[in-house]
Amino acid sequence: MNRSTMLAASLATVALAVGTACAQTMPAAAGSAPMSPMQHMQHMQRLHGTQYVKGSHRMPATVTSADPTTGLVKVDSAGMALVVHFPPPAMKNLKPGDKITLHLGYSQP
Repeated sequence: MNRSTMLAASLATVALAVGTACAQTMPAAAGSAPMSPMQHMQHMQRLHGTQYVKGSHRMPATVTSADPTTGLVKVDSAGMALVVHFPPPAMKNLKPGDKITLHLGYSQP
């Protein structure tokens, strides 16, 4: 795996874990509009205190495999094969062929 793919996979893993936390702490109201990028960034900053979330963006992806035991999910996104991790209960219903959106970002201590 080359360095850029490893970096993208690492960022996706972090972002997905954070995205899962967001989904668990802030459920979407029925019929509500999705958050704007600025609202999303502000929400992420509230979750992580003063740490600034950098590079925040979204990537459409297609699930190629999902292991509910380990939480590892393989996806194809933007021409890259990525491996990302979710808490197993959060990804138990994912299956090959599912279309998902990766919410990416990172912060530094």
